[in-house]
Amino acid sequence: MSFVRTNNGNILAGCWGDGLYRYDSSFRNIKLGIKGIDEVNGWSVWDMCRLKDNRKICMVGQPAFIAFYDQVTETVKRYEPAIFETRTIAQVVEDKLGNLWFGSYNRGIYKWSATKGAKSFEAGLHKLNSIPNTRILNMITDSKGFIWAGTLTAGVYKIDPVDDRIIEHITDSGSVTKRLIANGAAILEYNDSLLIIAGSGLNFYDIKKNTIRHITGADGLPSDLIVSLEKDKAGYLWIGMATGICRMNIHKNTFTFYDRSDGMANDNFDVSTNYQLPDGRLLFGSSNDFVVFNPQDIKSTSTPPDVSITGFKVVNNSLSVDSLLKLDKIGLKANENSITISYSILSYFNKNKLVYYHMLEGIDNEWKKGNELNEAIYNYLPAATYTFKIKTENADGISSKNITTLKIKISPPFWKSWWFYGLLTITCIVVFYLADRERLLRMRSTQKLRTDIALNLHHDVNTALGNINLLSEMARMKADKDIAKSKELIEQISNKSNDMMIAMDDILWVIDPANDSMEKTLLRMSEFIDALRNRHEAEIDMHVDEKVKDLKLDMKGRHGFFFIFKTALRCMVQYSGAKQTLINIDLQHDRLCLKMHGTTTIKSTDSNAFRCMEEMKIHADSIHAELDMENEKGNGNIMLMMPVK
Repeated sequence: MSFVRTNNGNILAGCWGDGLYRYDSSFRNIKLGIKGIDEVNGWSVWDMCRLKDNRKICMVGQPAFIAFYDQVTETVKRYEPAIFETRTIAQVVEDKLGNLWFGSYNRGIYKWSATKGAKSFEAGLHKLNSIPNTRILNMITDSKGFIWAGTLTAGVYKIDPVDDRIIEHITDSGSVTKRLIANGAAILEYNDSLLIIAGSGLNFYDIKKNTIRHITGADGLPSDLIVSLEKDKAGYLWIGMATGICRMNIHKNTFTFYDRSDGMANDNFDVSTNYQLPDGRLLFGSSNDFVVFNPQDIKSTSTPPDVSITGFKVVNNSLSVDSLLKLDKIGLKANENSITISYSILSYFNKNKLVYYHMLEGIDNEWKKGNELNEAIYNYLPAATYTFKIKTENADGISSKNITTLKIKISPPFWKSWWFYGLLTITCIVVFYLADRERLLRMRSTQKLRTDIALNLHHDVNTALGNINLLSEMARMKADKDIAKSKELIEQISNKSNDMMIAMDDILWVIDPANDSMEKTLLRMSEFIDALRNRHEAEIDMHVDEKVKDLKLDMKGRHGFFFIFKTALRCMVQYSGAKQTLINIDLQHDRLCLKMHGTTTIKSTDSNAFRCMEEMKIHADSIHAELDMENEKGNGNIMLMMPVK
């Protein structure tokens, strides 16, 4: 069905297979009264176009004909050009140059040139070979004078009317940012920068940005099967569908749907059967009738009803709504942080003409449009107190009087609660206190060890210096009378001086932090063995277990172990005269074991040897070690068992 308004305000309605009808401005059926039209047999008028001369109306239809209705003479002149091959002409538009463009049912596009067809109508006709032989669903002339043609299978074409050149071809196989949902199309120029193309949904083509965004049923569109488009004077988009008419607010993406339940006799509308009258009324044609309405008359001014909470799920488990709504605040545990809230207006009246908006304060920064299931879903909410808000709004932007609210509190997990933070703080303070006390104890222990070492060093130095002083005096007295004795005394002075230097060097080595490893201690022991071996021409062998090298001893333990080792080896080699000494150091469970075997008897009667044994016992007790010394079959054995961690 097609429509056109005549100069006297009447409306012509063309019907496929049922002729042409005339109505007055109030849509009362009046006599057609056009000479040349057989009202009995009727014409199948598919489309009509009011020409720019403001006198003639061009009609096209089936079989392939073109008719010009002269409104002044009330006559019609009909052509059936052979170039149409008796194929139905479904669309006609006039460009700004006065040329006519014809869209056929399955033969593409034809053009009639006003200059070439001035003398002979058919001489001005030619086919656009650049357009495939497909059905033309819709044709428009935009504000810039370009022709837009929507096809059934080949997408949308933009044509320059001056040279018939195709400027643009948009299909469903274009780039991601510029392609149609489907090739079938109805076309509407919404403004100078926006073209709306229908086909299995809506394609919003931003001409300036050269991008297309899609609107489908997933965005709230009642149906993707769209057949016609029209824009009213208020800027709303009216969409003809196979199941009704929909009004869209393109700025808010909201939809209001009307069908037979709203009083339509037939809501199955046809392709490109829309028309707008000068007073703003819209016409949409269906399979056997048409509807006419003024968009302003159906604007809703009533306030939508308030929304009710109808369902509440926690981790997909339903709770009693009646019980929850009696609470001032819904309390949930930390692991109950996934909720689903259902809502409704509890009325079937205008249920398809309202849009729900919800917001969860603390999560949503703005109102969110509701989904088709009327549910608000929030997953993994942090612990906090929230206020859920829900309202409804009609297509004219009028909101419900009251906003329905629901307070929800999600408790934090125990590790985020105040008492846990308090306990953690106290624990940290206690741990810090114990660690600091341990640090102070270690410092005091280290200080005491250093003090003990210093006292021992002071004692050894005083004793050695006293002996050196005594021997020096005796050597001076014997220098003139007994030269041999004097030399012996001088040699003793030299030995004691050397021992004192070695002792001082050992103590300084022990307290140096750079030597805090068992590996460095073993290296120092090897150096001492080499010195004794060279001085006394003794054979000394030491075997160390690999596990011992990885031990971590404190300063006191290392000093005690090293001192006992040196003293025992000196007692064995220097004072007892052992020529062969075997040393074995290993780790037995939690004890460091030192075994020393010499091919000599340990001479406890020797003053130096006796002094060494006493000093070893004292140091063994200080490090809680077990010391055993014995002579067996002419051989001396020394064993030390020192506990380690």
